[in-house]
Amino acid sequence: MKSQDGGQPDLPPAAAEADPATVRRHRRIAAVGLLAFLGLIAFAILRHHEAAQADRFRHLGPMPVTVGTVTRANVPVIVDALGTVTPLTTVNVTPQVSGPLVKLPFKEGQMVHAGALLAEIDPRPYQAALDQALGQLATAKAALATARIDLKRYKRLVAQDSIAEQTYADQRGAEQQAAATVETDRAMVATARLNLSYCRIHAPVSGLVGLRQVDIGNLVQANQATPIVVL
Repeated sequence: MKSQDGGQPDLPPAAAEADPATVRRHRRIAAVGLLAFLGLIAFAILRHHEAAQADRFRHLGPMPVTVGTVTRANVPVIVDALGTVTPLTTVNVTPQVSGPLVKLPFKEGQMVHAGALLAEIDPRPYQAALDQALGQLATAKAALATARIDLKRYKRLVAQDSIAEQTYADQRGAEQQAAATVETDRAMVATARLNLSYCRIHAPVSGLVGLRQVDIGNLVQANQATPIVVL
């Protein structure tokens, strides 16, 4: 069929427009070809990189190998960090008696065990008080012994009607009073001995000694607010 103007023949409608299925097939073929081309390029680059690495390792020579014996042991875990160390127990060491401080046999930061001597207060006044209490106790014991001897004698005399019953009763009261005096003096001796022991201040627990708060020569008071040292 020719056109009316005598030119090229007219194409049929099916030939004028491309088939969509054919177009999609051509596009898929082109995409697959492109991916294959890119894959070949990547493979070539990878092989070149591996060859370069192998060549570099060949120049380095053989790698040294260390042989050791396998052992089983505890491995310490060490962590470096910033923080504040707080003790589980803090003890303020304060005096229980008054007097001049004469000894501080410790160093700041020293590790001490429970019972270690930390400080000493002048013991002379407390030793004198103990000696006096012991003397009073000895006197009271002698008085009690005399009162008991007299009580036994008065008991025989009252049985013989040689003395009045009241005299025997008075002596029995004197013997009981002497016995009470002995018990009182024994308590005074125990108190004096305890105060003397307080002159030597020992660590109540084991731990690190902190900064001393009082120096030798200062007069300390019993149960004062400022401790001698802190553990």
